[in-house]
Amino acid sequence: MQNCNFSCKFIRRIFLNFAVIFLFCASGVVCAQDYSSEPLLFFQARRSEDYDFALSVSKKIYVKLKEEKYPYSLEVSAIVFPELLRYSEFRNELESLMNECLAFASEESSGFSIGLFQMKLSFAAKVESLLCENPELKEKYPLIDFGGDLSSVNSRLKRIKRLNNFDLQVEYLKAFADYEIKALSLENESFTQRLCFLATAYNYGIQTDRTILEPVFDWQTFPSGNRHLYFSYKDLCLLAAEEIRKGTE
Repeated sequence: MQNCNFSCKFIRRIFLNFAVIFLFCASGVVCAQDYSSEPLLFFQARRSEDYDFALSVSKKIYVKLKEEKYPYSLEVSAIVFPELLRYSEFRNELESLMNECLAFASEESSGFSIGLFQMKLSFAAKVESLLCENPELKEKYPLIDFGGDLSSVNSRLKRIKRLNNFDLQVEYLKAFADYEIKALSLENESFTQRLCFLATAYNYGIQTDRTILEPVFDWQTFPSGNRHLYFSYKDLCLLAAEEIRKGTE
């Protein structure tokens, strides 16, 4: 009889433990779902310092571009907001050092991200090469007109230094936006549609075909890179644009 009572208590305890674990997991799912329609609230609640930093830098870019009378100031300042969220000064120093080391070895260093906006060296090289193909962009962006060479150690080292310079990173952003807006015929699109394309292209890769980008608008790749985790890049950018404009106009 005692053995029976002990067994019943043991089974009951196991059942209760599993119930607690289930409820805990379920509450976690509910919390995650609560943030699904308001991703910025997730970062405000969970990573407030990162959120404040990202928003302040995005506003800084917006004000700078407005003063320059750049026509797509809000789009450009919004598309880097997600990258600013995951930027770490300490990590960037390590990445810069690693990139410089790899630059001596091969072109493989071009796949690493660097700087405030977490630009890949290959992205910057691609933008540079686009200047060579486009006389109008070449004349407009002389500060980053370096031919897009990835083959030489010297060119890779200089590109690393350029991508650690705030003003030059902004130049790369503007050149990228100008190219994509023209290539994808976004000049007469709504602000929302233009930002969706630019944000997705910045995250997915420079494109000249709208049909490649549209199907991946809603891929939930941020912040982990897992397609089915958290938020889509363009949704974060659209929400960030509202906050940027709200705080600067």
